[in-house]
Amino acid sequence: MASFGISFDDSHVRLGTYFRKSKDDIITFINDKCNTANISELNASLCTIANIDRTMPLLNQSNFVFIAYSHGKDDALEVDGELYIQAGVNSYLFSNSFFYSMACNTGNILGGDLIVNRSHGFIGYMDEAIALPEPYEKLSIDCDNYALKKFILGATLKDAYDEMKEFFNQQIDFLLNQGEFLWASSLRRNRDALIMHGNGALTFEEF
Repeated sequence: MASFGISFDDSHVRLGTYFRKSKDDIITFINDKCNTANISELNASLCTIANIDRTMPLLNQSNFVFIAYSHGKDDALEVDGELYIQAGVNSYLFSNSFFYSMACNTGNILGGDLIVNRSHGFIGYMDEAIALPEPYEKLSIDCDNYALKKFILGATLKDAYDEMKEFFNQQIDFLLNQGEFLWASSLRRNRDALIMHGNGALTFEEF
């Protein structure tokens, strides 16, 4: 049975709904594609270092997938200014994880630190990532969750990452054809900020 931990900042004034919808989208996919799955949801009130320190050892007993939908900085994930996962502080608690971070900037330091602490793989952003509003919110969520879905369906980590970039290209072309040059530029910036760390041959079968 595959195990998933999902943190999401549903309290954020501007992006709380987007983070929650992203979480709901991936949970629907997991429940549809996985025969059995153990999913632990951590909403904004549970995104604290104390709670991570208490709950992650339960997941980290075997391989698991951790997904983050919140704000980020180079070395940490945060909710309402409070860090809840930080390089050099509690990143060791994710030693058996594939860590999927749809949070800004976390690919710069946190992603590499997770690998040093024996996480199997990481996909995330090295820069500010922009969430597209309606009517393109679903397109934006589809882009954010794409590599994780391909990974669950059987692609290697590297192939899922490469296919995610190609999917971004397709959506950028779609927006350009719609005359949405600003949003196409935002999506291009997101694509260029993507980074993968870790074992490119990793597969979901190992979870």
